Amino acid sequence: MRPPDDPFTPPLLFALGRGFCRIVLEDLFAFRASGVGHVPRSGGCLLVSNHASFLDPPAVMCGAGRCGYSFARRSLYRPRLFGWLMRHFLTIPVDRDGGNDLAALREVLRLLAAGQCVLVFPEGTRTADGNLQGARRGVGMLAARSSVPVVPARVFGSFDAWGRNTARPRWFHPVRVVFGPPLLPAHYDPGAGHPDRYQCIADFFLRCIAALGPENPA
Repeated sequence: MRPPDDPFTPPLLFALGRGFCRIVLEDLFAFRASGVGHVPRSGGCLLVSNHASFLDPPAVMCGAGRCGYSFARRSLYRPRLFGWLMRHFLTIPVDRDGGNDLAALREVLRLLAAGQCVLVFPEGTRTADGNLQGARRGVGMLAARSSVPVVPARVFGSFDAWGRNTARPRWFHPVRVVFGPPLLPAHYDPGAGHPDRYQCIADFFLRCIAALGPENPA
């Protein structure tokens, strides 16, 4: 269910799917979320998280307590029925290397300007070893051009529960997501004069994600 102060009414399929994912996460992965109060209840915002598993998008979105959009590979939108379903699940089609997909980036900027919440993984793809990877500059561009609050999040346990090289999930392995305080442009943007502005912002987000601990949100 969406929180009563969330002004965005999601498609029915999204609401049902999120409810189902929440049940699965809580019953099969002992899912918990902390720092949820850091996520703005309304207005455009970016959620930036580490990425270790297929479980990460539903974990972050279920934990955030707010409806939001996330990326999905463009190939998943074929055939048309799957494309229809994916759009009703509030996903944005993106090429495999999303940092170079200008159409997807423009769509994110449009959604943020319209007051929506969007989940982005600065690393771009799932880690192969459970450790944080380098950040891609695309998320820095999105933040700089939208000037929205950015909420760092870190998912714990998802790599061991269902990592990239694991064929099947490890049921009942605990998964937890922790949200940190929102970052405003004054915190993350060095300004247009910085020689590598977007990469600097992306690297800062990754450091904020790394600083989040499993018990005490920063």
